[in-house]
Amino acid sequence: MKFKPFHLWAVLPVILIVAWFVLFYSPVSSKNRLKERELMRVKAEKVTAENEVNRLRALRKREMEAKSRIENMSADIPRYEDLPRFIKGITEMAKAKGALVEDFGSIFLPQEDQQSGPVMNPVMEITVKGRYLQMGRFLEELERNKAFKGVVKARMTYEEKQYPVLTGIFVVQFRAKRG
Repeated sequence: MKFKPFHLWAVLPVILIVAWFVLFYSPVSSKNRLKERELMRVKAEKVTAENEVNRLRALRKREMEAKSRIENMSADIPRYEDLPRFIKGITEMAKAKGALVEDFGSIFLPQEDQQSGPVMNPVMEITVKGRYLQMGRFLEELERNKAFKGVVKARMTYEEKQYPVLTGIFVVQFRAKRG
């Protein structure tokens, strides 16, 4: 069988195309795909790293805000050693509001034993005499103080002989700095 030049010219481009595909296009294409996969992985790592950086910045900002709040709060909280002076201030404030502090005693609560950290929470029992609204003003003013943590227990009684004057016994928890 004789080959005609036409068959040779028709087969030669097909052979060249197949050779070009096998020798050049496939290796370059596979390298490109590998590089694209690596690029996608690097982009995913970049997004993860950016998210972590943003999260760390937010945590740092929150930490700085918390520190400033603690410093502001700490400036207004008395030291444990200064509590007698603080108590004297409370009795004077009660007088200014029209109530009289009859008794001021310290109480030990079971959870107080387990406290740790720079701030402790001493509990005091305050006996106050006065009219109902005067005691309310006293408690409102006490609540404005940053050293005030909360009222644990409260009881109000009256004697018929002294009717408009009530006796309030309040178990109040304060904040005080250690040392």
